[in-house]
Amino acid sequence: MQLQRTIKKDICYDGIDFYGGNKVNVYLRPSEVDTGIVFRTGNGHVGANISYASASQCSILLKNGSAAAIHVEHILATLFAYGIDNAFIDLVRVPSRSFSFLNRVGLATNIEVAPVSDDREVTLCEKIEEIGVEIQSRERRLLTLDAPVYTEKLSFEPINGDWLVIKATTDYPIPGEESLEVLITPETYKSQLARSRMYAKHLKFGVHSRIASAVASLVYPSFGIGHGFTPSTVFLPARTLEEWREQENVPSEIAAHTIVDRLGALALLDGRLDGVKVTTRFSGHKNDLYVIRNFLLPNLVEKK
Repeated sequence: MQLQRTIKKDICYDGIDFYGGNKVNVYLRPSEVDTGIVFRTGNGHVGANISYASASQCSILLKNGSAAAIHVEHILATLFAYGIDNAFIDLVRVPSRSFSFLNRVGLATNIEVAPVSDDREVTLCEKIEEIGVEIQSRERRLLTLDAPVYTEKLSFEPINGDWLVIKATTDYPIPGEESLEVLITPETYKSQLARSRMYAKHLKFGVHSRIASAVASLVYPSFGIGHGFTPSTVFLPARTLEEWREQENVPSEIAAHTIVDRLGALALLDGRLDGVKVTTRFSGHKNDLYVIRNFLLPNLVEKK
């Protein structure tokens, strides 16, 4: 029997809003059994559940009424890897001048943003390890499959053992096809996945950083005139394989980040996926949610 878990104490850290460049303070707080992961905003609460999720702006958006939070997949993946079933997450934007102006004239978004830090999800990993995890009094819900689920970009197979394994394959011109397979544990997540960055594939090598920064600052104007687009938060295009490898924080970094994104989507299930191998090839957030809703959910069973 596996019991539910929460964090032992409050966790606080900060980062940059990827869309508007605002500083964001994140407060994670322990919660009672059966709470799940809940984002608390100034406009209400929204649970980390597939029923509230949609793909938006290259991320996962959670929306319940007027309560909304975006770019949540990485923090959800981290909590899943560390076995956290229940927690409150408060996202507190520290508005920039541009965001404050937009807010005064009624043009600012009410969507809160889970931020990025220079060392990516390692910050949260270390915070969780520092304060510890509390085992709670109620059994957690484990989900598995009786039979495989195959789709073009995202597939699921039952495996023996109490594990979740994710294999990701990417294919870009410089490194070519790369695959990475990881059994998800706190140790493997921190060492192989937590430092990985998204690939800025829409940028062309040689674009001046100032030009890229100016464009990025204006892509999502309702979030403020700014961005969290830096070499520490995104993986930039390279001209040669040597330059690509020199830039990597972890081996097969883009495949590693693909695993983090898929894990964040799976963390939206109403239970913990267990005894399953996930295989992904070119799946994105929109496809993740589509496959989970239409193919995975109908085939899930509770694991006894």
